[in-house]
Amino acid sequence: MNTLLIGNIIALLASTLMIIASYLKNKRNILLVQTGQMILFVLCNIVLGGITGIVINTASVIRNFLVLNNKLTKTSILIISIIMTILCLIYNNLGLVGLLPLLATLIYTIFINTKSTIKLKSLILITLICWGIYDFTIKSYISVIFNMTGVVASIVSIYQLLRNNKEYKF
Repeated sequence: MNTLLIGNIIALLASTLMIIASYLKNKRNILLVQTGQMILFVLCNIVLGGITGIVINTASVIRNFLVLNNKLTKTSILIISIIMTILCLIYNNLGLVGLLPLLATLIYTIFINTKSTIKLKSLILITLICWGIYDFTIKSYISVIFNMTGVVASIVSIYQLLRNNKEYKF
């Protein structure tokens, strides 16, 4: 079995978890499912040679573990962000595209402690777009399909949340 097929099979499993997370409403459940997704994406990136994807997803698993255990502090965010940035800059093998996951993850990490479900889903939307471009570049085509599906699902979910919130008018 070739690496492209193996990587995309792993991506299918990870992407299934991504879609599930986009429909969840509880922050803890979103983060738990998302952590499993990221572990699978580490494996996918290993197989497909996405070095910055390996770094970013590993750091994101650590970050989510800290959030789930109420241990994410400004100091830990800073340490994770610095280490992640240094490793991505050193090992990036895809030019600017290789930095998209870093950018998305830094933004997400900075704002992950939001209390707003709408903001959390918006952060997920941004990361899906950046990862979609990256995944296309490393030939994780299943991930691209699911990223775009996740983009649509996130937009619909955000719209529904906003529509049901009386503070926002359409």
